[in-house]
Amino acid sequence: MVRRVYNKVFHPEIWEQVNPQNKELLDDFMLDLRENKRSPVTISQYYSDLRGFFCYLYTAYNNRFVLELTKKDLKRYALALIEERGVSNARRNVLIACLHSMLEYAEMDDDWEYEINASRLIKSLHKEPIKPIIFLPDDVVMNLFDELMRRQEYQKATLLMLSYESAGRRAELAQVTKESFLDPSRNNTNVVIGKGRKKFSLIYFELTRKAALVWLDQRSPDDISDLFVAGDGADRHEAAPMDVYRMFYSMRPLLDEVFDGDEQEFGTHSMRHSAITNYKNGSHHVCRDLGKPGFSLDQLQILAHHDSVDTTQSYLPDITNEELQGMFGIRMTS
Repeated sequence: MVRRVYNKVFHPEIWEQVNPQNKELLDDFMLDLRENKRSPVTISQYYSDLRGFFCYLYTAYNNRFVLELTKKDLKRYALALIEERGVSNARRNVLIACLHSMLEYAEMDDDWEYEINASRLIKSLHKEPIKPIIFLPDDVVMNLFDELMRRQEYQKATLLMLSYESAGRRAELAQVTKESFLDPSRNNTNVVIGKGRKKFSLIYFELTRKAALVWLDQRSPDDISDLFVAGDGADRHEAAPMDVYRMFYSMRPLLDEVFDGDEQEFGTHSMRHSAITNYKNGSHHVCRDLGKPGFSLDQLQILAHHDSVDTTQSYLPDITNEELQGMFGIRMTS
């Protein structure tokens, strides 16, 4: 029954013409499922169902990019599953849940410009995130950092602390260069490109600088300008956002030790949430170092480079160096 329904919407000749953005999102989502050790059967079913859905978009929605669909569009799709394709209620729920999972991945992932999962409010679907955000208290982050430094895993220690101090997204962290840490009076990285093509620097403080300097000393000479690298020997290359993800993934067993063996699926997104939360309540080590009781939501919006999705503003930086200097009492270079 599943195969028959699937073949109603999937056709190889249509798949060849499916929107390349939809194919890219599907590939990223499949990689995320593999990284999170979902079963091969589950991954195969997701892949089949979503390819069928994208073929449906090609014929019924003029090959639109799935992240541009509205809640109303998805409700029409859910209705079409029953009225046009004749699937059972159970099969309809499976297909919608599959789509919901992919859209939730896009909402949570830094590389996709998607703020609100439009499928979340479709009736009968579970509304809670599949992977809840892990919020790390400051002392846990500090313990993890100290352990990485003790083990001389300096690149991971640098990544952890830069993520925690800057609240940067993984795609932004992957753009940071070595030169950003050579000036001892400096507290900001090179300019990176964030969501919405906004351009800004990430801020950092003494613990990130400390780790970065020993990491650069440990790192064998190369002509790569980026701070973070992947691969070894002749295969060494600039770390891409997915390499940054993998580095965080590799820290999970160590964090499990900090949490007495409880599995913790944390990554850059968790660090970003943790940083903003701890800056807000004043528990962040930077707040203690600066004697700050915490920062307001308006100030943290500046730090996080948060904004509504606004095409007219998407190419403009949403902060100025002067605002961050006044916020933290630091000097930023141009």
